[in-house]
Amino acid sequence: MVTGIDDHSRFVVIAAVVTVPSGRAVCSAFTAAMRRYGVPFEVLSDNGKQFTGRHIRPQPVAVHRPVGQRPVR
Repeated sequence: MVTGIDDHSRFVVIAAVVTVPSGRAVCSAFTAAMRRYGVPFEVLSDNGKQFTGRHIRPQPVAVHRPVGQRPVR
């Protein structure tokens, strides 16, 4: 079960049942919520394995931002 609650209003933003609690399943549920309600200013987590990457060895990730584009605020 993946749940997400707006801390201010206590509105349930995510309530998804997943077969395997993997990082991919969490990201899929979180992405669907962002498509529906917009990108949150801040995200707080329970530091589960899906968020910390402790269940696998972290891999280096290249961050790409095209020149001339401003960061999202």
